[in-house]
Amino acid sequence: NNDGYVDEAVGFTAQAFSHYSYHLSNKRLMVVDVQGFSTGTSYLLTDPAFHSEGAKGFGQTNFGKDGMEKFFSSHVCNSVC
Repeated sequence: NNDGYVDEAVGFTAQAFSHYSYHLSNKRLMVVDVQGFSTGTSYLLTDPAFHSEGAKGFGQTNFGKDGMEKFFSSHVCNSVC
């Protein structure tokens, strides 16, 4: 979720996507709290929350740098990362 919780049953793809979004944005933005499902050949991810540098924009679920730090406190890189 957007507060660092990881549901291990979901798998590694959503976590890797969050990690990837952080690096792709030069550590200024992170897509978190995605939900969705596998279509068999790909994933459909919905309902994202965003953490952004300075915590500006994206609504009340944007915890800024604190949210990014919480993600990394529970994230363990996996084979998808």
